[in-house]
Amino acid sequence: MSASRVAAAVVTVVVASATAAGAQGLAEAAARARQEQQARHAVQAVPTRTESDITFENPWEITIAGFRQYAAIRSDLKAVRRYRPTLNARLYEASQRVDRLAELASVISAEPSVVDVLDRYHVTPQEYLWMEQTFLTDDYWLRRDSPRGLRDQLIHVANIRFLREQARLVRELIPYWGEQWHDADRFIERF
Repeated sequence: MSASRVAAAVVTVVVASATAAGAQGLAEAAARARQEQQARHAVQAVPTRTESDITFENPWEITIAGFRQYAAIRSDLKAVRRYRPTLNARLYEASQRVDRLAELASVISAEPSVVDVLDRYHVTPQEYLWMEQTFLTDDYWLRRDSPRGLRDQLIHVANIRFLREQARLVRELIPYWGEQWHDADRFIERF
């Protein structure tokens, strides 16, 4: 085999491997772009709520898009609280002085860094607390025998079924409770 044929073969192999690596890089970039687009659509797909929808007597009906939004908000708030330990302490102290999670809306509204996160997701403090209340309650009752009073709460029952069926998604998006800014057990609805 001549030197020119060997050189041509080497060039062909190098070009082919570079093309394969470039194609793999493009595939990864396309996959990342698809994930980012899905995340944007998840936030946009959450229906807008009216003030009458956001009552703590009417629990939040958990959907995949809504749960993704809630998990993203919760994750961002956790990062803000970690970055600002005094904020975490203020929120925890305030939570010790109230009887219902809904009563913390004014406290959350007074914290600019928390409001910035909520504004990014187009959620009011009251809406976030409504979502938090529902998730805490349904996650609690998911792991226990349901009392007779819970069976009449159709949205809670549907949410518990959603959390059970989407357990993998729930673990991925909310992998660990970590440090809480409130005592969760105090705010769980008992039926």
